Amino acid sequence: MKPEKQESAQNVRNSTHNALMSSSDRSQLIVLNVVSFWVNCQVFVPNPSLVRVRDEIRMTIQAYQTLYESSIAFGMRKALQAKQKKAEMEKKIKDLDTECNKLEKQVKDLEEKIVEAE
Repeated sequence: MKPEKQESAQNVRNSTHNALMSSSDRSQLIVLNVVSFWVNCQVFVPNPSLVRVRDEIRMTIQAYQTLYESSIAFGMRKALQAKQKKAEMEKKIKDLDTECNKLEKQVKDLEEKIVEAE
């Protein structure tokens, strides 16, 4: 892949990632990165605890994003199912109305025959 395409693909992923993150999540991640950078600059050795906390936060955010995406997919599936069910019910109502009208006409014809027979 060309470098320009890689950069544009990375920009799309980052913009999607940032759109799904809440502002407080972004703020916490920024603060953690700044603190981690500051500590690493002071000590010259990466602090495993800070790295672990940062990784846990990233995994938590990723889990929330996955949950959000699966919730959206579930909602769309349910909306589609409801739309299909609605169409089926409307057809059934129309068929039952037609049958009801047919039976009412049959009752009316039989009542006329009874009146004629008397």
